[in-house]
Amino acid sequence: MVPSRFFRRALVFFPAAALFALITTNASAQNSSLLVSGDAAVRAVTNGEISGDAAVKVAQACQDFAAQHGFAAAVIVLDPDGDVVHSHRMDGVRPDEIESALNKARAALFNKNATNANPQNPNVVAAVRGSLARGFDMSPGGVPIVLDNQMIGAIGVSGSDTLDADCARAGIAAVPGFTVPAPPGPPAQAQPRR
Repeated sequence: MVPSRFFRRALVFFPAAALFALITTNASAQNSSLLVSGDAAVRAVTNGEISGDAAVKVAQACQDFAAQHGFAAAVIVLDPDGDVVHSHRMDGVRPDEIESALNKARAALFNKNATNANPQNPNVVAAVRGSLARGFDMSPGGVPIVLDNQMIGAIGVSGSDTLDADCARAGIAAVPGFTVPAPPGPPAQAQPRR
């Protein structure tokens, strides 16, 4: 007896569905340690916030980067609401760098983009307005933390004039599952009209 067309399709569909469920569950389980979940998520009324453990890992990797490159850094990780999840300052950091790290993280969080994303053509008016109104610092070193195409926090780093953004990206890259935003490239050249 030849199996019906429906039966043959079911033989293909159900194993494929089971494989998809297994992959989805595995990916979800891998990312569960990166997000606040369970009872803590219920208490915090959240479903997409960086966990304290993940924030510590990001900050530690950033500190390791700073130490390897010979500078002391202030590192602050914020949740999507702008609250501090983790902060650390290395010995030798100037007091103004702690505030700068916080303000860079805020700027990245609320602009949903890395600070100084267009270094060749900065929007000075927006930078000054944000700095005065919200305490933003648009200089490099503020980077969003993204998991599964959703921003779950932001990191701000201060301590080196040239390596703060690289330090933030190194911290994010050290945690499997997070998406590391690409560094800003040169601005696109305007094409003349013909």
